[in-house]
Amino acid sequence: MTTFNTIEELVELLNTNPHWAEEFRKALHTEDLQNLPAEFRAHAKRLEDILESNQHLLDSNQELLKQLVTANANATSRMSRMEQDRSTLKNLTTRIQSDKYAPGLAADLDLTFQRCLTPQELAAMAESAGLTGVQRRSFIQADLVIAASKADPDQNGTRYIAAEVSYTGAPRDTARALRNASIITRVTGDPC
Repeated sequence: MTTFNTIEELVELLNTNPHWAEEFRKALHTEDLQNLPAEFRAHAKRLEDILESNQHLLDSNQELLKQLVTANANATSRMSRMEQDRSTLKNLTTRIQSDKYAPGLAADLDLTFQRCLTPQELAAMAESAGLTGVQRRSFIQADLVIAASKADPDQNGTRYIAAEVSYTGAPRDTARALRNASIITRVTGDPC
């Protein structure tokens, strides 16, 4: 009788004697375990038949999913455009309103309103200041620049107000107004 002391020796023994290996398998495999491959194949066949009979539903659902993805992308795009349009209209309305409130803003600063500067006047100031590129464009597109005078007739000279119109009042708005005021003072020599 052949003996072994380790698993490796048993494996070597079974590899060298195929008949023993088959008998060993039979001893280890119960009837249920031996039937498992056939049952698995039968189950796989049933599943394949179900999938095949429902393929039209899968195709239909995939087409519906594609349509929903496309509709969602279109809606998202439209919403983005609408939000941008709304923002543009909101800014335009605010700027139109700012001219309306310019005299009151001047009065709040103890000044007499004269007029709002035009983009052409701001372009001339930008040229005098040597502004170029984005800084020039930003200056010319200032939300509101007011020419005013002191209410006291003894204090001659024009005064300017540089303002930015914003719903959010972000720090960048304040920085832009201060930058514009500095440029106006530098170009005109008048306080802003």
